[in-house]
Amino acid sequence: ITTLLGFDPVTGEFNDTLTGAYVWSCVNIGEAMSVVMTPFTWSLVHGAYDELSLLPGYPSAGNIGGRAYQNSTVLVSTFRALRQDVKALMKEAGGVRDEYLENMDQYLERLPEATFFRVLPSAIRMRRKQKASLKDLAEFVARNPGWCRDACHRIQAVQTKDELVRLLADYVLPRTLQSFWRAVATVWRYSELTGRLRRDLIKLVGTADADALLSNVSNHGELLASLGPLVGLDKVVRNEMSREVYLEEWGHRGPLEAEMSAPRPFEDPDWLDQQLAAFAKSPVDVQGLLANQRAGFEAAWKRFQSRYPRKAKSVGRRLGRVAEAARIRESVRSETTRLMWVART
Repeated sequence: ITTLLGFDPVTGEFNDTLTGAYVWSCVNIGEAMSVVMTPFTWSLVHGAYDELSLLPGYPSAGNIGGRAYQNSTVLVSTFRALRQDVKALMKEAGGVRDEYLENMDQYLERLPEATFFRVLPSAIRMRRKQKASLKDLAEFVARNPGWCRDACHRIQAVQTKDELVRLLADYVLPRTLQSFWRAVATVWRYSELTGRLRRDLIKLVGTADADALLSNVSNHGELLASLGPLVGLDKVVRNEMSREVYLEEWGHRGPLEAEMSAPRPFEDPDWLDQQLAAFAKSPVDVQGLLANQRAGFEAAWKRFQSRYPRKAKSVGRRLGRVAEAARIRESVRSETTRLMWVART
């Protein structure tokens, strides 16, 4: 039984390569889960990937030596069953080497159970969930910090184990799962918009200018949430933000934010001092980096306007939609991470 569950009794490690002849990949997932997971964290990751399963009876993710991997065999088989351009989709996802895509058929044997009508119901269900999850995103991002503060207070006030279990099952986990689907939906929306536009821009101006045009996703009023912790440190150093406000805004983010056993920065009284000391030792010109990025975009945009004046208006609108999709994607991801802190609490 332990072997069927992917646990190797000889080595004492999780090893889902024992569950079938699949190709496993850590592309993208390896960035978010950069350390060996505790079993508790894996139980949550596994549950999340079960939500994304398109082919019943086959694992969409696995645990190999304590690290999470995507099942590429299942992923590619379901894409093919849905008659999608697999190579284009995987290339847009990022991190997949060209030589792997060119020789993919040598490594991946299509699963015979992955037929159009077997996969279609799950694909429809997932698409509906994604579309529903794109509603009221701005309100969710604005209200979630307050909801999380209230939830943590309620957790601290619990008196019995049974009460704690009910609070987790009925109050915390449903919202966390909703937020997970919001994160999936915003990534899907951003990838969809960016993939099409990037292909069109490469044809018109080449890869370098296409990437420069797509890099300007922050604006003066709203930065990407993923830049917030670094920009915030810079503001604390320059006395433009208090330590308390910084920890309230970004105390849930950190290099081990996906590992449930790791303390959040807000929980570690020494964390911010350590970050400020490291920042002082190796200062980063944050404003200069942002200015350089904006300058690169503006130069590429002027070249585009000069070469394609009739296309500038429509491409400008598309770039604006991509930028907005990127900002909301990162904001939702940040708030999903905040909810993981509540689950940890």
